[in-house]
Amino acid sequence: MIDPVITAHAKDYIDSLINGVDPLTGELLQDDIVLEKRINLCLRYVSGILGEILENPTKKRKQPKVALPKFNSEEFNPDDFVYEKRETVTISKIVDQINNLTPGEHKKLTSTDITNRLVKEGMLEDFVPGEGMKKYRRTTAKGRSCGISQIWKDAEQGKYLMILYDVNMQHYIVENLTALLNDEPLPQPKTNSEYASDSADDDIFEPVADDSAIDLLSDLPFPEDLPFSEGLPFPDVLPFDTNLLSINYEE
Repeated sequence: MIDPVITAHAKDYIDSLINGVDPLTGELLQDDIVLEKRINLCLRYVSGILGEILENPTKKRKQPKVALPKFNSEEFNPDDFVYEKRETVTISKIVDQINNLTPGEHKKLTSTDITNRLVKEGMLEDFVPGEGMKKYRRTTAKGRSCGISQIWKDAEQGKYLMILYDVNMQHYIVENLTALLNDEPLPQPKTNSEYASDSADDDIFEPVADDSAIDLLSDLPFPEDLPFSEGLPFPDVLPFDTNLLSINYEE
């Protein structure tokens, strides 16, 4: 709570110093540091702020923002994470759960904190579908073999590509979170076939039916050779069936 009497008294002292007068004796100051131009300007600035406070004592003033420490993956317990075994999920859903399970005041983990590293590891890649269009991110053959998929979604602005992560990749991200964020060496991710073999006793996990279907995707004319509709970031009709086991090329 600001005391207006004390504030006014402090302003009187500062105003006296600005004018080169000793506030205690009333004598003129000679060759004093408060007469130096930059210091005198600072005193005038402080006096102005005190004047505003006296005129508007109830005005709410913005509190300075306190910088939060960066996200600390060591405070996150992977054992608390609940995996989606029956469906694929977006990276934002994974990140939201990690943030909710990490205690303390800190900056939030972001999706790009993880996906940028997956790009370095060759599981995702950036691409520009056409001249003058913005950059997008898609999965690679390596990413697809490990459980990263992509589907087309409709939005008001046009079509966009949604990247999805199965239970295999969810485990990889959560169990290697510290290494992912700190640019430390990472183990090779398991392919879905390897993961399914290791999880033979778990009848919930359903791997891709045939790894050859994944390999076929690497030969698709995507996205460089795709026809694009004017005004849309992606085509209305794709030149192939999105069903992995039935791929049709346009002649």
